[in-house]
Amino acid sequence: MSNVQAILVGSASPRALWLRVRPGNTVADLSTATAVTLDVRDSSGARQTWDATIDSATDELLECHHVFDVEGAEVGSPGRLSIVATISTPAGPFDAGPFYLNVLSR
Repeated sequence: MSNVQAILVGSASPRALWLRVRPGNTVADLSTATAVTLDVRDSSGARQTWDATIDSATDELLECHHVFDVEGAEVGSPGRLSIVATISTPAGPFDAGPFYLNVLSR
């Protein structure tokens, strides 16, 4: 996750957050990824966990996305979210990030 993305307050399904992860020092091969969860924190420290769907995984690139809830409650107030992806592999989980998501007022 290398860039900052932006979304509007109250964004709901079918809007989604798309992430691309490249291997770092802790993992050599992303093709064995079995699941991705996103640990999301806002500027006040409030925490959420979002599930992500793996779209493709090769040894050099993992692409995944999270579809926002239908109510739009996951992005309820403006600010900056810090996101760390936990990627599950047969060798154990590892973290990637942080990524940042700017939540903008409507």
